[in-house]
Amino acid sequence: MSLDERLHLSVLSKRANCILGLYKAILSSILITVKAHHITVRVGKLPCGTWYFEIPFYSSSQDNNNVVWNLEGSTIQVKRSHYPPQTHFVLSADGNAVALFGKLLRHLTSSHSIQNCFECKFYAIPDGVISQLESNYIYDKIDIGNDRLEGVTPEDLRFLLEHLRAKVLRLNVECLPISIYKYEKHGDKDSLIQKLIIGSYSWVNFAELPSIRVISIWREGLHQMNTILKSWIAGKNRQMEIGDFELGKYSERNREIIFTGVESDTTSLTTAERNAFLSSESHFPNIKALRDIVALDITREEDWLRATVIEATTGPSSQPTQKMFVMVWSDANLRTIGRIVD
Repeated sequence: MSLDERLHLSVLSKRANCILGLYKAILSSILITVKAHHITVRVGKLPCGTWYFEIPFYSSSQDNNNVVWNLEGSTIQVKRSHYPPQTHFVLSADGNAVALFGKLLRHLTSSHSIQNCFECKFYAIPDGVISQLESNYIYDKIDIGNDRLEGVTPEDLRFLLEHLRAKVLRLNVECLPISIYKYEKHGDKDSLIQKLIIGSYSWVNFAELPSIRVISIWREGLHQMNTILKSWIAGKNRQMEIGDFELGKYSERNREIIFTGVESDTTSLTTAERNAFLSSESHFPNIKALRDIVALDITREEDWLRATVIEATTGPSSQPTQKMFVMVWSDANLRTIGRIVD
């Protein structure tokens, strides 16, 4: 059957969808976009996709040409339009677009396998929308807050950081009510997030960062950077292997503030090894744009594991911006710079 035929059958009844779920079809991608007035789900080969689902937050008017779908026992009015190569579906939310979004997402993933790309982009955070995301898939990227978003709750942060799997999670949010998020590691289970990029950081506990291998933070203060280094030396923040931190406008006093109470030595990395690390992450600045590079080594007290802290400036010389990178001497990083060869 074609994908359109499978979709038509799957929305007839719960039983039909269960049967199709035994023989899942492959979808190349799902792209979810959440805005203030509607949620869209684009399915199929991007950028156009095969299906385009739109769920407005307002109640759409009834149309005699609407078809009826059954999603998790709910009867849904759907307006269907065809704009080759894409089919556009507008789902009537009947006042609860967030719940309908969750039903649609679960329906799609119950009878299809996502092959390549599963991404989410949030320009708004309607109440309850975060918890509707499907937790059985690995998202390529979850991007929340092009501009800083308010309205994210402590429960939203916990769901994102402890229950979803993502290669990249970008958070530019304010947590309301204002509180400091406390990460809870569940036993020996590896972190579900591979890379965390933080914009607004009012909710971050710098002494105990989320247990994630790669952490990038924009425009944090110098004292927070000092806290991160001291905590790592004391045995906390131990899951972080790569750090990327923007410190704002360059000042000669910055290093003094950052390394207050932190013992450091001249790095034993060669220039080639340092440059190999600085070229290893796609979100790092182009190494050709970095200048005034200084590298120092720090040591974790309990096991003498080293980390190299690299300072650099970037941007126009009239307004230089200071960057700081942390490379923990983990096996993965030593392979990256060529010290370990398999």
